[in-house]
Amino acid sequence: MNDFDKPLMDIIAEQNKYLNEHGGLIPKSTLIDRWHNMDNDTWANIFLATVKYIKDNKLAEMNRSKVDVVLAKVDTLRTYLLNNWNLHHNVCNPNNRDTKVLQKQYGNTIVNTGSGKSVKSELWQAMRNINELYNQHKGIDINNSPGDKGKYPKDWNGLDPDDTAFGRFF
Repeated sequence: MNDFDKPLMDIIAEQNKYLNEHGGLIPKSTLIDRWHNMDNDTWANIFLATVKYIKDNKLAEMNRSKVDVVLAKVDTLRTYLLNNWNLHHNVCNPNNRDTKVLQKQYGNTIVNTGSGKSVKSELWQAMRNINELYNQHKGIDINNSPGDKGKYPKDWNGLDPDDTAFGRFF
């Protein structure tokens, strides 16, 4: 993994490790709150890395409909980010206090994307869809279900399906 891919892979690993530890669905606030410390440059990098990952791995051949969903969401977020970049250091995921300040200054358009959804909802859905696409590509058996709990070792890296005690030994 290189520095360009690291933020994207960190988000994917974070989701997978949460599901492996807890099973079931990830409460939106659990990870969205962790992403408040990111900035516009990091989000731009994540969106570009997603498109690069999809193209480099020819994922459209594997699951065209999921790729189309992911690319549409990334495009919506990228457009929103570029149009509002200078309004906040983390315009895709400002904390609740900053969201209220931005709404007061710029109205509700600052927190809504062109899709009619809030930027945080769009971001959450995009990150979940990216995660699902990655897991399908890598053969990771994590599917947002209670049965996900404990499928991999507790110290699993969240990215490599072969990162198991057995795989590490051999």
